[in-house]
Amino acid sequence: MKKSQMQWTLGTILLFAFIAIVVLILAGQILGIFQETNTREVCRLSIIAAAKTDFKILGRQVVASPIKLKCKMLFMDVDDKGVSINGNLKDKFGSTDAEEKLKRAVANEMYDCWYQVADVNASGENPFGGFGFTLSETKCLLCTRIKFAKDFKKAGFTNFKDWLNSNGPLGRDTKYSDYFGKDVSGTESISAAGTYYLYIPITADISITKARIDPKIKMKIAGAEDVEKSCTEIYN
Repeated sequence: MKKSQMQWTLGTILLFAFIAIVVLILAGQILGIFQETNTREVCRLSIIAAAKTDFKILGRQVVASPIKLKCKMLFMDVDDKGVSINGNLKDKFGSTDAEEKLKRAVANEMYDCWYQVADVNASGENPFGGFGFTLSETKCLLCTRIKFAKDFKKAGFTNFKDWLNSNGPLGRDTKYSDYFGKDVSGTESISAAGTYYLYIPITADISITKARIDPKIKMKIAGAEDVEKSCTEIYN
């Protein structure tokens, strides 16, 4: 190869490397700008970006993405007045609609939580780092802390699993369970008392057909003790 050709090739490689670095920096800045405007969307975009910009072998992360996940847990508080998110009253209870509004508020949080990981769940990409070959890690994305006031008596929380299977987001023909499945762990045990966490546990799933390790993503509602016991790493 002639010297001029070598110089041209090296120059081209350096140019593409520079462009890639600029794109990554701009992506991080854009995510930062929108961080406070739409928490769920920012989380979703950061997960997609992280999945696209790291280097893996058989699903195991070898070189980490320079883009960090920007996912924040929201805080839902329920009292006799209604449902508040991060301290702001979002749904005010009437005299007869408290249970319906409560179920829909929790279901909408579940839908938004799942929305954050829906793209990588469909593609099988893994933005959550390399799993150990023991397959013993459980990485958890905490979405919402749900806390009922001690004196909350406005509504019950019965048959929530069935409700998810027969109701859907307003204005859509789909049911909530069409998005994240009919068997969400914890939907049968949740009651209108105490504190719960809505989160997504991610474990390793060996794909024989693809010859790689994929993330196995589900949704769960559980108490803080269960989260501490089952999660080896937490994103919140």
